[in-house]
Amino acid sequence: MRRPLHLCSAVVLLAFSGLAGSFAPAVAAAAAPTGNKVCTIHDPRLIELSGLIATARGYIVINDSSDVADRKPVFFLTRNCAVNKTVSFPSEPRDPEDLALSPDQKTLWISDTGDLDAQRETVALWKMPADGSKQPEIYRLKYPDGAKDAEALLIGKDGLPIIVTKTGGFVYRATAPLRKNVPTVLEKAGEVTLTRTNTSNPLGVLGRAVVTGAAASPDGSKVVLRSYADAFEWDVPDGDIVKALTSNKPRVTAMPDEPWGESISYSVDGSKFLTVSETAQNPDLNPAIQSYTPAKERATAEPLAAVDASTKPDSGGIKAYFAKLSLGDITVLVASVGGIGLLLVLAGVFGIVRARRRTEAADPDDKPARKKRGGGKGHGDQASGTDTPRPQYPAVAESDWDGGEADLVPGLRDADGARRPATTPRPQGAVYGGVATDRNDA
Repeated sequence: MRRPLHLCSAVVLLAFSGLAGSFAPAVAAAAAPTGNKVCTIHDPRLIELSGLIATARGYIVINDSSDVADRKPVFFLTRNCAVNKTVSFPSEPRDPEDLALSPDQKTLWISDTGDLDAQRETVALWKMPADGSKQPEIYRLKYPDGAKDAEALLIGKDGLPIIVTKTGGFVYRATAPLRKNVPTVLEKAGEVTLTRTNTSNPLGVLGRAVVTGAAASPDGSKVVLRSYADAFEWDVPDGDIVKALTSNKPRVTAMPDEPWGESISYSVDGSKFLTVSETAQNPDLNPAIQSYTPAKERATAEPLAAVDASTKPDSGGIKAYFAKLSLGDITVLVASVGGIGLLLVLAGVFGIVRARRRTEAADPDDKPARKKRGGGKGHGDQASGTDTPRPQYPAVAESDWDGGEADLVPGLRDADGARRPATTPRPQGAVYGGVATDRNDA
């Protein structure tokens, strides 16, 4: 999910993406995916696609966290990518991100697990017949160690869900059948390590380090995770998906320059990867289903480290540093940049408030402050002794004041030399020796 981004998340993401982009080959703004186009989707409702399933009759797709009502159903497409029918939810989903089929291919699971700001106490899975004959039913899940953002869903051979988080690549699974109206607490089962590549994509190194979708082959012998740039495929000879993901190295298939790739599926015969991108940020593009031939050898996508080592003599510097970062390292680095940025903002706000208070304490009436008596002439600068123009007060009769020293304005006299009283209230505060007050209390 791309939305919603709170301010700090947006700043950190953009800053880090820009930094990462400076160490990766430039990606043309209008670059086209290198897969083979299967068909193009022309329906204007389908521009935020994040989930895809291939079926014998066509395709099933879903948008992610759209605020537009007519983009929220589950969409069934023909083989030519035309909308055949839609199935609505009985209640509004929050952030659907992925689709998965049960091992018998008869049940469709919808992963409502997007949580970019990590604020959801529970996430949800929706379950419905794969033919769309009934509305989805909701099942709630809870992570054992706090909220997570996840966009990848797999269903194990036991029919239980497996979720992979977007950052960190953490793998969670259900250990018992899901129950309605009772959240199922997931178990943390391990961590996925993605091979680092140099595949071009809109987010640079960050786009190559996050998990945005998943799929299992129809026969259950293989599974694939994807980033914004590549597909990572594992063999699952014994049906244990978690073991394959957390113990073995994947084969890597480059899928460069997809506009915003968050979905992946196997073809019906299991021989191809199928993908489709969001195009909400590319209004001139229509989303198209792309087909890729899975890599037969490991790490056929261009490794990032190999590119860095052959570019310039300075490859042992900052480029090499980024090349050595693991997925967990990148996650920590992004979080650290965000924390530093927040501290800088708070320090700036504190400095502004402190400067304001000093100014207002020195000059409560927002006028140029005058110095105390003694040190200069008249009302001049106390240090330099230079005179400043004296204010002119109207003459006051002797009978209008009691002659007390406290009622006099220093340095002012009548034309005959008599000292003149103040005709206006004397200022209070630090200028005349009182205690300065803080007026910043609004």
